[in-house]
Amino acid sequence: SDPKMILQEAERIMAMNGRIVVIEWNTVASPFGPPIASRRAKAEVVQMLEDLGLVVVKDFKPSDYHYGLLVSKSK
Repeated sequence: SDPKMILQEAERIMAMNGRIVVIEWNTVASPFGPPIASRRAKAEVVQMLEDLGLVVVKDFKPSDYHYGLLVSKSK
């Protein structure tokens, strides 16, 4: 799947005061999960979000193997 396309669609259908939660695998070796080459670095995802005019309200660590981003259309 194309992450840019997915984020564009999420932004399109998000209410003006809505929020999106993005959870992605960290780009380090882990005992399970997708190949590292298939994972997206946090900086890359943040850039994609910013290119869409979205703002990262909070970043968090849902597990040792993932990062999370809470996103809105504006602060």
